[in-house]
Amino acid sequence: MRIMRFLLLALAWSALSGPALASQAITIEVYGYGRLKADVAPILQEGRVLVPVRAIAEALRAKVVWDSATNTVTVIDPNTQVKLAVDSPVAYRNGQLLKLDVPATLKSGRVLAPVRFIAEALGARVEWQQERRLISVSRGYFYWQSSLKGNEYWLNNQSGELYLLQGTGRPEKIDTLELTPGDFGQRSISAEETPQGNVLLTVIDNFGEPHLNDRVFSFYLRDNKLAKKVTALYRSRPEPNIKFYREFVVMVDGRTAYLINDDTGEIEKTYDLKALAGEDDHERDNYYLEAMGENFMLIRPDLKGFLTLVYLDTGEKVLLYKELLSEIEQDYAETGALPFRGDRLKLIEVKDGVLYFKNDSNLQKDDRVYQYPLAGIKQ
Repeated sequence: MRIMRFLLLALAWSALSGPALASQAITIEVYGYGRLKADVAPILQEGRVLVPVRAIAEALRAKVVWDSATNTVTVIDPNTQVKLAVDSPVAYRNGQLLKLDVPATLKSGRVLAPVRFIAEALGARVEWQQERRLISVSRGYFYWQSSLKGNEYWLNNQSGELYLLQGTGRPEKIDTLELTPGDFGQRSISAEETPQGNVLLTVIDNFGEPHLNDRVFSFYLRDNKLAKKVTALYRSRPEPNIKFYREFVVMVDGRTAYLINDDTGEIEKTYDLKALAGEDDHERDNYYLEAMGENFMLIRPDLKGFLTLVYLDTGEKVLLYKELLSEIEQDYAETGALPFRGDRLKLIEVKDGVLYFKNDSNLQKDDRVYQYPLAGIKQ
């Protein structure tokens, strides 16, 4: 009986370590991305693992271009351009011819290529864990990416290098940012179209504990060339600055707001936010510009955090929390520090000379819309 049990166990182990194990699914994990997701599973061919090129390349934040006329796929990131054709034994990396162990192949409408070749061509390291049938792909840096009108924008999270790719050409470096060391995964990049079809790039470098510090870089691009750059440092709360007003682009460096004519690229006007809304006891404070109109601005000091209505013609300042909130909410805004100091008033819209707000306070949640009429202002 014992001999029979031993033979059965030996047969079971043999089955797992042979064809059964070879048929198990292969998992691929990309550092900074997670488990690779693709509509065609990886395959094992001639001892090499082939994966959909688009899936692995986009997980590494590269752009993928498919040419159906030549059955050629091109992979582009700021440092690398890789070209390979279906069934060809060779590929090209930055123009250099390289031999493939296994040619790229088509399966279910997807181009599959050796995962090691694609990942290493893009500067990544590949490790195979036989026991777990796991492929780990990692790289010492990471690209944050944004797309707009067919163009790609990349930010290297380690070097701070900011790139632009137009079409399928060579990426161009826009600038090099001074990022806070470390804090992997706490940065973002967004590209937005301006009123006249130019580009406003925003990079947020969030750092420190508990991640309430934001260094905000803004880049105004005209004809894909850098025309204006500003940087603002906020240490107490995350708030959005206004970016567009009518036909103008608005850029804020924490102390000054620049109103830029999007037709000409010229600075039409500058506003001293500290002079408009600041207080002498907060010399180091920076300011958010949350909204503006024909004769008013909504300015919020970073440290104190009270949203202030400023009339541009008279210089009159109105602390809106005192006008709109209950006594208990006012006290909480003045003394509370969680998640940050100040009120939580958020502008919803400006209509017929009236400001409409909601209150995102942690103290009293409600769906009420707060209204404040602007004095003698037509919108």
